[in-house]
Amino acid sequence: MTCYHIQDLRLLLPTNNFELRINKHYSKINQSFLEWLQEPLHGDLARTKELSHHRFDLLCSLCFPTIDPPQLLRISKLCALTFLANDALIQPDPSPSQWLTRDSTPYSDLLSPENLLGVVHSMRTRQAQGLQYSPCSTSGMNALRLAGNLFSFLYPPQETNTRSSRLGLLEFLVILENAYDCKFFEELTSVTLLETLWGCTMNIAMWSQDLASYGSRHPPECGRCSVCYSIKLRGFTLQATANDIRQSLQSEVGKFIHNYDSLAARSWNNGDVLAAADAMRDCIAGLIHWLYEGEHHFGKQYEEVAKFGWVFMNTGGTGTSSSGVEVL
Repeated sequence: MTCYHIQDLRLLLPTNNFELRINKHYSKINQSFLEWLQEPLHGDLARTKELSHHRFDLLCSLCFPTIDPPQLLRISKLCALTFLANDALIQPDPSPSQWLTRDSTPYSDLLSPENLLGVVHSMRTRQAQGLQYSPCSTSGMNALRLAGNLFSFLYPPQETNTRSSRLGLLEFLVILENAYDCKFFEELTSVTLLETLWGCTMNIAMWSQDLASYGSRHPPECGRCSVCYSIKLRGFTLQATANDIRQSLQSEVGKFIHNYDSLAARSWNNGDVLAAADAMRDCIAGLIHWLYEGEHHFGKQYEEVAKFGWVFMNTGGTGTSSSGVEVL
């Protein structure tokens, strides 16, 4: 039995700096979101239940606590579609020719180009339009690429021990702009403090997701996880890696708070500057708390992990994690 211990990551966020809020429309859109999942899956209750366990509508309700019901439902759909696309893309040795068929994933209907474009059609910015029309055909491959781009900051590729602070920037800002009707992209590239806050947000999102999803979301051999990198290439033990990532998260949270306070102390003519900083703060709080909700990250043991901090994985040379993914 292999296990590692994670001290509660939620404790890294001081409540006076990161107020956890949930969108008041969450219960209103929850049923609509579940019905949307079920319809293109042709009534497959097992698949619908599997995807509903990830609670992407809750994630978006925590990250975007002030947007209206149509926006919340639209972004929840976008998040679910992108998860499915990333889930298909991380499978070991996928066959590109297989991706070009409508039956290439269990959720091919959900990932159809028509469905994807229907979800993102209302995004108004030039950057969003570029993403929307980048596929030149209606093949399944292009549908996967489109969805994979839109929320890639949650599951970005991991090739080395460093990631560009720009990775996923455009996609993340498109979602924020769509949610809050602000031009974050222009402000971020012209305000150094905002760019620093963005880098912290990216690191916190990526490292926390990597740590929580190890063994249950990503096979170690896929090379998309900083935990896998530390174990395989840096020679760290699993527990040492967990400790190292938590310390790195603590440092990034402190850096975010320092730069946020510096930004808030200044006078800005454009309200979008503070709005962008506040949106990033909401997203950090929402993402970290979402790790402990549902079976997405820790499998069926998520309640025990939330209470005790121990993550258990069954191994025997090669075995399976609590959610059935092969681990080393």
